[in-house]
Amino acid sequence: MRELLFSLGISILTATILFIYFRNKFNNIDNKVNMVFETIQEHNNRLQHQQEQEQEMNKYVQYQERSMEEENPNLMSTDKLIEVSENESDSDSDESDTDDEDTIDEDTGGDDMEEVTDKMFTEIKESIDTAEVMVSLETTQNYGMLSKTALRELCEQRQLHCPKSLNKAKLINLLEDSEKTVKLSQ
Repeated sequence: MRELLFSLGISILTATILFIYFRNKFNNIDNKVNMVFETIQEHNNRLQHQQEQEQEMNKYVQYQERSMEEENPNLMSTDKLIEVSENESDSDSDESDTDDEDTIDEDTGGDDMEEVTDKMFTEIKESIDTAEVMVSLETTQNYGMLSKTALRELCEQRQLHCPKSLNKAKLINLLEDSEKTVKLSQ
């Protein structure tokens, strides 16, 4: 009888130990799975937040472009000013181009054709640069509408040194001062 009770006690003790062991294993696995799901959710939340910020920034840029077009309807964007392509040709311009080429060949010779085209190209480029400067000078922004991070990004784009300690008002002053110096230098 003693041996029966002893073997029964050992069986109960073994079953209890195995139960506790497997319960702890399942709890550990459950905790790990929960942590993985939480990490995935946090990552998704961050991605959504970044996408929302990008959408807000795109909306702001579109708003700024629209307001700039409304303020200056006569100014065209630089990509619409001049469309130059080496492969495209119009029938009207072909005739005038051949006449111009003949006069250039007669006046300067065929070797100077590259110099003439380079000269014309630099003149066109300078006129585009001038138009860009005029557009940028005439479109003064209302910096008060921008957030502090947007103001910092503008400072970085303009390669201005702005310490982290600057508040929004000082950032606005820095940007306005940089605009004034650009206007004065030109």
